[in-house]
Amino acid sequence: MKKANKRILWMVLAAALLAAVSICLYGRSQLWGAGLNVTVLDTGKSDCILVEADGRTMMIDAGYEENGERIVDFLEERGIVRLDYLLITHFDKDHIGGADQVLRAVEVGEVIQPNGDKDSKQYRQYTSALASAGLTARRLSGTEEFALGEASVRLLAAQRTDYEGDNDLSIMAELRYGERSFLFAGDAEDVRLAEYLEQAPGHFDFLKVPHHGRL
Repeated sequence: MKKANKRILWMVLAAALLAAVSICLYGRSQLWGAGLNVTVLDTGKSDCILVEADGRTMMIDAGYEENGERIVDFLEERGIVRLDYLLITHFDKDHIGGADQVLRAVEVGEVIQPNGDKDSKQYRQYTSALASAGLTARRLSGTEEFALGEASVRLLAAQRTDYEGDNDLSIMAELRYGERSFLFAGDAEDVRLAEYLEQAPGHFDFLKVPHHGRL
């Protein structure tokens, strides 16, 4: 896609989704609501987000391999010994790298991942940690909704398997809690975002900009 068209797509995405503000975070940041806490960890050019809702927890991605120890330390600081859900949006090393350390450090109720595999060191470490924990990841191939405390979570798998780039295979996650709404877009790029906007998803208060804001 040409650069001009990419810019237009980003402008449409922002206008369609953001009711309040797009947030760029350089450090650990928390967004509070009644019973809701969303923490974006500073893991460099990678993703790791912790959602806490009424005592239930979901981690979205786990940064790079070198971020794993810091993520585990943060969980210990928060007194978290169990994650109800670990969502791996896709298998790039900046999203899955620390997952094996998280799986070894805390109990995880359910792991959700895309419906596929990847031949990489980080993916092999992740699957080995899953086996050691006695877990089998659920491979998402459609759309699923579930409750996280009083929050509602909607996960959207990729609509196709033949995108030009792996980033468009990312699981996208919508979170709603009362009047607050969040969109965590993984690394979805042009084609996937265009497909998503065709569904008229409405607006969100918070957008985790896909692929680190890269055009």
